[in-house]
Amino acid sequence: MKANMNKKKNPYMETPKEFQKRIDKELGFKLEYCMQKMRNEKERLLLLHAIRHYENLLEELQGLDHYVRLYYWEAAFYIFDYLRQSDALGRQSNGFSEHVKNTIIEKSKKAYVYAER
Repeated sequence: MKANMNKKKNPYMETPKEFQKRIDKELGFKLEYCMQKMRNEKERLLLLHAIRHYENLLEELQGLDHYVRLYYWEAAFYIFDYLRQSDALGRQSNGFSEHVKNTIIEKSKKAYVYAER
């Protein structure tokens, strides 16, 4: 009811339902744009699987307590920044180096242990 009252005051204001419909449509356009840039069907399929994997990860994270999620995103940023500074996000297609993977695992475990003190 309140959304309808706001609509009368400002006819250009979107209702929550209209907003959701618009962003749903925009996501479709943006993903289609990405898919069209792929060189072939095999690449499109790889991208589709990667997107589904990413969505599953985000859904799993969303199941965590809000407080844990906040610190997950902070830690994820730190790891992303480490990967960026280590040049691990370059053009190579063979995953991260053993050093980078081991460093992330080692530092994560060490942080877990030291947090108990």
